[in-house]
Amino acid sequence: MSTQGATEQDWTLRAAIYRHFVDHARAPEPEEMATKIGLSLDESQSAYQRLHDAHAFFLEPGTTSIRMLNPFSAVETPFQVEVGDNKYYANCAWDMLGIPGMLGRDALIHARLEADRMPVELAVRDGMSRPDHDYVVNFSVPFRDWYADLIHT
Repeated sequence: MSTQGATEQDWTLRAAIYRHFVDHARAPEPEEMATKIGLSLDESQSAYQRLHDAHAFFLEPGTTSIRMLNPFSAVETPFQVEVGDNKYYANCAWDMLGIPGMLGRDALIHARLEADRMPVELAVRDGMSRPDHDYVVNFSVPFRDWYADLIHT
């Protein structure tokens, strides 16, 4: 991850954004975070942009609204992860497994197989998922090209 341009205060903000996402299962807007950590709205928006530029998270194009805060998605996707009372969306199959791993919690994952649109459920217990079928995750875009079009990837 490139850290060029991001300040120590930006990284503190990023940690607070993650905490907010974990607690509320949604991405906070710059206005919320400005109030929460004592920044002006301009400072918060600028920090969001620097963190986006550093690939610390991904903004909706042309806005300061968070789209992806890996492994979380701020928009609905085919990968819903239930952890306790919270329901999160993951960006992809890889991230759907990353959410319970990151949180260190058991989870129930609701996903959809792209090949045939079949819904599947995967339980993660004690850090392990033991599905009753063999599943394959296909990454059709090489990692080196992910940021060319991260939403498609």
